[in-house]
Amino acid sequence: MDLKHVWYEKIKKCLRNRYYLRKLIKKIQVTPWLMNNRLYCNIYNNRIKYMIKEPLTQIPEFINIEATNACNAGCVMCTHSIMKRKAGFMDSRLFKKIIDEISYLKNSNKTSIGLNNIGEPLMDPYIIERVKYIKGRGLKVTFYTNASLLNKESSLVLINSGIDKIGFSLDAFMKRTYERIRRGLNFEITLNNILQFLTLRKKLSKNRPEVIITLIKMKENYNELRRHFIRWKSLVEDVVISDVHDWAGRIKVNGVNSPDIAPQIKRWPCRDLWENLIILYNGDVVPCCVDYDGEMILGNLSKDSLKKIWQGEKLQIMRQLHLNREFNKLPVCKNCLKHRSWW
Repeated sequence: MDLKHVWYEKIKKCLRNRYYLRKLIKKIQVTPWLMNNRLYCNIYNNRIKYMIKEPLTQIPEFINIEATNACNAGCVMCTHSIMKRKAGFMDSRLFKKIIDEISYLKNSNKTSIGLNNIGEPLMDPYIIERVKYIKGRGLKVTFYTNASLLNKESSLVLINSGIDKIGFSLDAFMKRTYERIRRGLNFEITLNNILQFLTLRKKLSKNRPEVIITLIKMKENYNELRRHFIRWKSLVEDVVISDVHDWAGRIKVNGVNSPDIAPQIKRWPCRDLWENLIILYNGDVVPCCVDYDGEMILGNLSKDSLKKIWQGEKLQIMRQLHLNREFNKLPVCKNCLKHRSWW
Protein backbone atom coordinates (compact mmCIF):
# COMPACT_ATOMS: atom_id res chain seq x y z
CA MET A 1 0.00 0.00 0.00
CA ASP A 2 1.55 3.34 -1.05
CA LEU A 3 1.84 6.35 1.26
CA LYS A 4 -0.91 8.28 -0.54
CA HIS A 5 -3.40 5.47 0.03
CA VAL A 6 -2.40 5.14 3.69
CA TRP A 7 -3.17 8.83 4.29
CA TYR A 8 -6.43 8.54 2.37
CA GLU A 9 -7.54 5.71 4.67
CA LYS A 10 -6.53 7.68 7.76
CA ILE A 11 -8.56 10.70 6.65
CA LYS A 12 -11.61 8.50 5.93
CA LYS A 13 -11.31 6.97 9.40
CA CYS A 14 -11.15 10.43 10.98
CA LEU A 15 -14.24 11.65 9.15
CA ARG A 16 -16.21 8.62 10.37
CA ASN A 17 -15.22 9.05 14.00
CA ARG A 18 -15.63 12.24 16.06
CA TYR A 19 -12.72 11.39 18.35
CA TYR A 20 -10.27 10.87 15.52
CA LEU A 21 -11.61 13.92 13.66
CA ARG A 22 -11.00 16.13 16.71
CA LYS A 23 -7.57 14.57 17.14
CA LEU A 24 -6.66 15.31 13.52
CA ILE A 25 -7.92 18.92 13.66
CA LYS A 26 -6.08 19.64 16.93
CA LYS A 27 -2.86 18.14 15.57
CA ILE A 28 -3.08 20.22 12.40
CA GLN A 29 -3.84 23.44 14.29
CA VAL A 30 -0.64 23.31 16.35
CA THR A 31 1.80 22.13 13.69
CA PRO A 32 4.68 24.62 13.16
CA TRP A 33 4.23 24.68 9.39
CA LEU A 34 0.67 25.94 9.82
CA MET A 35 1.24 28.21 12.82
CA ASN A 36 4.13 29.93 11.03
CA ASN A 37 2.47 30.10 7.64
CA ARG A 38 1.94 33.73 6.61
CA LEU A 39 -1.28 33.07 4.72
CA TYR A 40 -2.79 31.07 7.59
CA CYS A 41 -1.77 33.75 10.11
CA ASN A 42 -3.50 36.43 8.03
CA ILE A 43 -6.66 34.32 7.78
CA TYR A 44 -6.59 33.58 11.52
CA ASN A 45 -6.04 37.25 12.40
CA ASN A 46 -9.01 38.20 10.23
CA ARG A 47 -11.07 35.56 12.00
CA ILE A 48 -10.20 37.09 15.39
CA LYS A 49 -11.05 40.60 14.16
CA TYR A 50 -14.38 39.31 12.85
CA MET A 51 -15.19 37.62 16.17
CA ILE A 52 -14.51 40.74 18.26
CA LYS A 53 -15.76 43.47 15.94
CA GLU A 54 -19.29 43.42 17.37
CA PRO A 55 -20.07 45.73 20.31
CA LEU A 56 -19.15 44.00 23.56
CA THR A 57 -22.14 42.19 25.05
CA GLN A 58 -23.55 43.11 28.46
CA ILE A 59 -22.48 39.75 29.86
CA PRO A 60 -20.10 36.99 28.76
CA GLU A 61 -21.23 33.86 26.98
CA PHE A 62 -19.88 31.62 29.77
CA ILE A 63 -19.84 32.42 33.48
CA ASN A 64 -18.31 29.97 35.93
CA ILE A 65 -19.41 30.48 39.51
CA GLU A 66 -17.22 28.80 42.08
CA ALA A 67 -19.81 27.42 44.48
CA THR A 68 -16.89 26.01 46.47
CA ASN A 69 -13.16 25.55 46.10
CA ALA A 70 -13.14 22.54 48.42
CA CYS A 71 -12.23 19.20 46.85
CA ASN A 72 -11.97 15.56 47.95
CA ALA A 73 -9.30 14.54 45.43
CA GLY A 74 -5.62 15.24 44.86
CA CYS A 75 -5.36 15.11 41.07
CA VAL A 76 -1.87 15.22 39.60
CA MET A 77 -2.83 17.80 36.92
CA CYS A 78 -4.58 20.20 39.33
CA THR A 79 -3.30 23.19 41.31
CA HIS A 80 -5.56 22.53 44.28
CA SER A 81 -2.64 21.24 46.36
CA ILE A 82 -0.67 24.50 45.89
CA MET A 83 -3.62 26.90 46.04
CA LYS A 84 -3.14 29.57 48.73
CA ARG A 85 -6.81 30.48 49.08
CA LYS A 86 -8.65 28.91 52.01
CA ALA A 87 -11.46 26.46 51.29
CA GLY A 88 -14.90 28.00 51.46
CA PHE A 89 -18.44 28.11 50.06
CA MET A 90 -20.29 30.94 48.35
CA ASP A 91 -22.77 32.76 50.55
CA SER A 92 -26.33 32.04 49.42
CA ARG A 93 -27.34 35.72 49.40
CA LEU A 94 -24.36 36.63 47.23
CA PHE A 95 -25.13 33.73 44.90
CA LYS A 96 -28.76 34.80 44.45
CA LYS A 97 -27.68 38.41 43.88
CA ILE A 98 -25.36 37.30 41.08
CA ILE A 99 -27.97 35.07 39.41
CA ASP A 100 -30.65 37.75 39.69
CA GLU A 101 -28.36 40.32 38.04
CA ILE A 102 -27.49 37.95 35.21
CA SER A 103 -31.16 37.13 34.57
CA TYR A 104 -32.06 40.84 34.25
CA LEU A 105 -29.39 41.57 31.62
CA LYS A 106 -30.02 41.53 27.88
CA ASN A 107 -29.44 38.18 26.11
CA SER A 108 -29.02 36.35 29.44
CA ASN A 109 -30.82 33.37 27.87
CA LYS A 110 -27.72 32.88 25.71
CA THR A 111 -25.39 32.76 28.71
CA SER A 112 -24.37 29.43 30.20
CA ILE A 113 -23.75 29.25 33.95
CA GLY A 114 -21.20 26.74 35.20
CA LEU A 115 -20.87 25.84 38.88
CA ASN A 116 -17.18 25.01 38.71
CA ASN A 117 -13.73 26.41 39.06
CA ILE A 118 -11.23 24.92 41.51
CA GLY A 119 -13.26 22.49 43.58
CA GLU A 120 -15.74 19.62 43.56
CA PRO A 121 -19.31 21.00 43.30
CA LEU A 122 -20.90 17.99 45.03
CA MET A 123 -19.05 18.99 48.21
CA ASP A 124 -21.28 22.07 48.33
CA PRO A 125 -24.31 21.23 50.54
CA TYR A 126 -26.40 23.79 48.62
CA ILE A 127 -25.50 22.67 45.09
CA ILE A 128 -28.99 21.32 44.26
CA GLU A 129 -30.68 24.47 45.56
CA ARG A 130 -28.28 26.56 43.46
CA VAL A 131 -29.11 24.57 40.33
CA LYS A 132 -32.84 24.98 40.94
CA TYR A 133 -32.48 28.72 41.58
CA ILE A 134 -30.61 29.19 38.30
CA LYS A 135 -33.25 27.22 36.37
CA GLY A 136 -35.98 29.22 38.12
CA ARG A 137 -34.49 32.34 36.54
CA GLY A 138 -34.65 30.76 33.07
CA LEU A 139 -30.88 30.34 32.67
CA LYS A 140 -28.80 27.44 31.37
CA VAL A 141 -26.68 25.64 33.95
CA THR A 142 -24.03 22.94 33.91
CA PHE A 143 -21.29 21.57 36.10
CA TYR A 144 -18.48 19.05 36.02
CA THR A 145 -17.90 16.58 38.83
CA ASN A 146 -15.54 13.72 39.62
CA ALA A 147 -18.72 11.73 40.49
CA SER A 148 -17.13 10.13 43.56
CA LEU A 149 -19.79 11.62 45.86
CA LEU A 150 -22.72 10.84 43.58
CA ASN A 151 -25.34 8.42 44.92
CA LYS A 152 -28.82 7.26 43.96
CA GLU A 153 -30.61 10.01 45.87
CA SER A 154 -28.47 12.87 44.54
CA SER A 155 -28.63 11.42 41.02
CA LEU A 156 -32.44 11.43 41.06
CA VAL A 157 -32.55 14.98 42.41
CA LEU A 158 -30.07 16.20 39.79
CA ILE A 159 -31.93 14.52 36.93
CA ASN A 160 -35.18 16.15 38.05
CA SER A 161 -33.60 19.54 38.86
CA GLY A 162 -33.62 20.77 35.26
CA ILE A 163 -29.84 21.00 34.96
CA ASP A 164 -28.95 21.21 31.27
CA LYS A 165 -25.60 19.46 31.20
CA ILE A 166 -23.40 17.49 33.56
CA GLY A 167 -19.86 16.39 32.90
CA PHE A 168 -18.27 13.41 34.62
CA SER A 169 -14.49 13.57 34.84
CA LEU A 170 -13.08 10.09 34.34
CA ASP A 171 -9.44 10.28 33.31
CA ALA A 172 -8.64 6.65 32.59
CA PHE A 173 -9.91 3.34 31.30
CA MET A 174 -7.99 1.25 33.86
CA LYS A 175 -8.33 1.31 37.65
CA ARG A 176 -4.59 1.58 38.29
CA THR A 177 -4.21 4.53 35.92
CA TYR A 178 -7.27 6.33 37.28
CA GLU A 179 -6.17 6.07 40.90
CA ARG A 180 -2.66 7.21 39.98
CA ILE A 181 -4.13 10.36 38.37
CA ARG A 182 -7.09 11.11 40.67
CA ARG A 183 -5.42 10.41 43.98
CA GLY A 184 -7.73 9.63 46.87
CA LEU A 185 -10.61 8.40 44.70
CA ASN A 186 -11.77 4.84 44.02
CA PHE A 187 -12.23 3.79 40.39
CA GLU A 188 -15.00 1.23 40.96
CA ILE A 189 -17.06 3.63 43.08
CA THR A 190 -16.79 6.42 40.52
CA LEU A 191 -17.55 4.13 37.58
CA ASN A 192 -20.59 2.60 39.29
CA ASN A 193 -21.89 6.05 40.29
CA ILE A 194 -21.79 7.24 36.67
CA LEU A 195 -23.41 4.06 35.32
CA GLN A 196 -26.14 4.29 37.99
CA PHE A 197 -26.83 7.91 36.99
CA LEU A 198 -27.19 6.90 33.34
CA THR A 199 -29.48 3.98 34.25
CA LEU A 200 -31.73 6.22 36.36
CA ARG A 201 -31.96 8.83 33.60
CA LYS A 202 -33.01 6.12 31.16
CA LYS A 203 -35.62 4.70 33.56
CA LEU A 204 -37.10 8.17 34.00
CA SER A 205 -37.21 8.59 30.20
CA LYS A 206 -35.33 11.87 30.46
CA ASN A 207 -33.16 13.36 27.74
CA ARG A 208 -31.76 15.91 30.19
CA PRO A 209 -29.29 16.52 31.59
CA GLU A 210 -27.00 16.02 28.63
CA VAL A 211 -24.14 13.84 29.89
CA ILE A 212 -20.51 14.30 28.92
CA ILE A 213 -17.55 12.14 29.89
CA THR A 214 -14.35 14.16 30.08
CA LEU A 215 -10.76 13.01 30.11
CA ILE A 216 -7.57 15.06 30.35
CA LYS A 217 -4.95 13.51 28.10
CA MET A 218 -1.49 13.02 29.62
CA LYS A 219 1.34 10.51 29.50
CA GLU A 220 -0.25 8.38 32.25
CA ASN A 221 -3.42 7.61 30.24
CA TYR A 222 -2.33 8.14 26.64
CA ASN A 223 -2.43 4.42 25.77
CA GLU A 224 -6.01 4.10 27.06
CA LEU A 225 -7.67 6.87 25.03
CA ARG A 226 -9.16 4.68 22.32
CA ARG A 227 -10.59 2.11 24.76
CA HIS A 228 -11.98 4.91 26.92
CA PHE A 229 -13.72 6.49 23.92
CA ILE A 230 -15.20 3.18 22.76
CA ARG A 231 -16.50 2.38 26.26
CA TRP A 232 -18.51 5.61 26.55
CA LYS A 233 -19.40 6.77 23.03
CA SER A 234 -22.73 4.90 22.91
CA LEU A 235 -23.69 5.64 26.54
CA VAL A 236 -23.41 9.43 26.71
CA GLU A 237 -24.00 12.44 24.48
CA ASP A 238 -20.32 13.26 24.10
CA VAL A 239 -16.84 12.14 25.06
CA VAL A 240 -14.44 15.06 25.39
CA ILE A 241 -10.69 14.45 25.47
CA SER A 242 -8.69 17.59 26.20
CA ASP A 243 -4.99 18.32 26.47
CA VAL A 244 -3.36 18.76 29.85
CA HIS A 245 -1.90 22.19 30.58
CA ASP A 246 0.53 23.31 33.26
CA TRP A 247 -1.41 26.25 34.68
CA ALA A 248 1.01 28.84 33.26
CA GLY A 249 4.06 26.97 34.52
CA ARG A 250 2.75 26.49 38.07
CA ILE A 251 2.83 22.69 38.00
CA LYS A 252 4.85 20.11 36.08
CA VAL A 253 2.95 17.88 33.66
CA ASN A 254 4.32 15.37 31.16
CA GLY A 255 7.81 16.52 32.10
CA VAL A 256 7.29 19.96 30.50
CA ASN A 257 6.99 23.39 32.10
CA SER A 258 5.68 26.24 29.96
CA PRO A 259 8.37 28.87 30.80
CA ASP A 260 10.82 26.68 28.88
CA ILE A 261 8.73 26.30 25.73
CA ALA A 262 6.33 29.29 25.64
CA PRO A 263 8.72 31.46 23.53
CA GLN A 264 8.73 28.75 20.85
CA ILE A 265 4.94 28.74 20.45
CA LYS A 266 3.08 31.36 18.45
CA ARG A 267 0.70 33.18 20.73
CA TRP A 268 -2.76 34.49 19.87
CA PRO A 269 -5.14 36.65 21.91
CA CYS A 270 -7.00 34.52 24.45
CA ARG A 271 -10.61 33.97 23.45
CA ASP A 272 -11.68 33.70 27.09
CA LEU A 273 -11.24 37.46 27.56
CA TRP A 274 -14.13 38.07 25.16
CA GLU A 275 -16.37 35.16 26.19
CA ASN A 276 -15.73 33.96 29.73
CA LEU A 277 -15.55 35.07 33.37
CA ILE A 278 -14.79 33.28 36.63
CA ILE A 279 -16.46 34.28 39.89
CA LEU A 280 -14.66 33.00 42.99
CA TYR A 281 -16.68 31.91 46.01
CA ASN A 282 -16.03 35.22 47.85
CA GLY A 283 -17.36 37.25 44.91
CA ASP A 284 -14.01 38.18 43.40
CA VAL A 285 -14.05 38.11 39.59
CA VAL A 286 -10.99 36.87 37.66
CA PRO A 287 -10.50 36.55 33.89
CA CYS A 288 -9.99 32.79 33.65
CA CYS A 289 -9.56 29.51 35.53
CA VAL A 290 -5.74 29.67 35.29
CA ASP A 291 -5.91 32.49 37.85
CA TYR A 292 -6.87 30.01 40.57
CA ASP A 293 -5.44 32.15 43.39
CA GLY A 294 -7.05 35.43 42.34
CA GLU A 295 -3.92 37.33 41.29
CA MET A 296 -5.71 39.50 38.69
CA ILE A 297 -8.94 40.54 40.41
CA LEU A 298 -11.23 42.58 38.17
CA GLY A 299 -13.75 43.47 40.87
CA ASN A 300 -16.01 41.95 43.51
CA LEU A 301 -19.71 41.25 42.94
CA SER A 302 -20.67 42.04 46.52
CA LYS A 303 -20.13 45.72 45.60
CA ASP A 304 -19.66 45.89 41.79
CA SER A 305 -22.06 44.93 39.02
CA LEU A 306 -21.20 42.13 36.60
CA LYS A 307 -21.87 44.40 33.60
CA LYS A 308 -19.51 47.05 35.00
CA ILE A 309 -16.72 44.52 35.49
CA TRP A 310 -17.24 42.89 32.08
CA GLN A 311 -17.13 46.22 30.26
CA GLY A 312 -14.71 47.85 32.70
CA GLU A 313 -11.27 49.36 32.27
CA LYS A 314 -9.26 46.50 33.82
CA LEU A 315 -10.57 43.89 31.42
CA GLN A 316 -10.37 46.27 28.45
CA ILE A 317 -6.67 46.84 29.22
CA MET A 318 -6.11 43.06 29.35
CA ARG A 319 -7.85 42.59 26.01
CA GLN A 320 -5.74 45.30 24.37
CA LEU A 321 -2.52 43.81 25.75
CA HIS A 322 -3.51 40.49 24.22
CA LEU A 323 -4.31 42.09 20.87
CA ASN A 324 -0.87 43.75 21.01
CA ARG A 325 0.72 40.37 21.91
CA GLU A 326 2.09 41.92 25.13
CA PHE A 327 1.43 38.80 27.21
CA ASN A 328 4.50 39.35 29.39
CA LYS A 329 2.83 42.36 31.02
CA LEU A 330 0.23 40.08 32.62
CA PRO A 331 1.58 37.77 35.37
CA VAL A 332 -0.82 34.88 34.79
CA CYS A 333 -0.83 35.15 30.99
CA LYS A 334 2.89 35.42 30.26
CA ASN A 335 3.62 31.69 30.52
CA CYS A 336 0.17 30.33 29.73
CA LEU A 337 -0.16 27.65 27.05
CA LYS A 338 -3.91 27.13 27.46
CA HIS A 339 -5.53 28.01 24.14
CA ARG A 340 -9.10 27.95 22.82
CA SER A 341 -9.24 28.07 19.07
CA TRP A 342 -11.04 31.03 17.47
CA TRP A 343 -12.50 28.72 14.82
